[in-house]
Amino acid sequence: LTFRKHEMTLWFGFSSHGKSQAVQNQVASLMSQGKVTCVASFEQPPEMTLSQILLNFTAYPNLPFHEEFDPAYAYMAKNVFMYKARKRADPKHLIQTFIHAHKRYGIDTFVIDNVMTMSIDRGDNTAQAEAMDLLRMFVSKYPVHLHIVAHPRKPPEKTTNPPGMAEIRGAS
Repeated sequence: LTFRKHEMTLWFGFSSHGKSQAVQNQVASLMSQGKVTCVASFEQPPEMTLSQILLNFTAYPNLPFHEEFDPAYAYMAKNVFMYKARKRADPKHLIQTFIHAHKRYGIDTFVIDNVMTMSIDRGDNTAQAEAMDLLRMFVSKYPVHLHIVAHPRKPPEKTTNPPGMAEIRGAS
């Protein structure tokens, strides 16, 4: 897959549909091409995100016990930058960090997993719109691509229907 500069991709689906996995696969693919990515994953500790990317990159299910672990880890350390925070991220600070990473290190692919964990009042539609506008302006101004993972509102009952676009609002 290729993604155009100056655009965002929204990865959207119910829990366990593979949104984060798909994005991590993309990061591993970019890493195999020698490209550098910046990942802001608030879903789990950064170490877990990095280990999943590394497993995707190497395709060794028991990588920690494989002789390729050290070289693969060293390669990943040069190609994947983590925005290391488990608390809710302020969108302005996150974007400033992304701008710094782009200008200083030439990073052109960024990930936010997931948008619901950003420090935005979920009841304030204006604040949500302002945060998304800041992200839109970031990708408009810089030749970068931003992957955003979003979770929908939980369905009232077990359903086999895919979530609709209106459900994104429920996850802010």
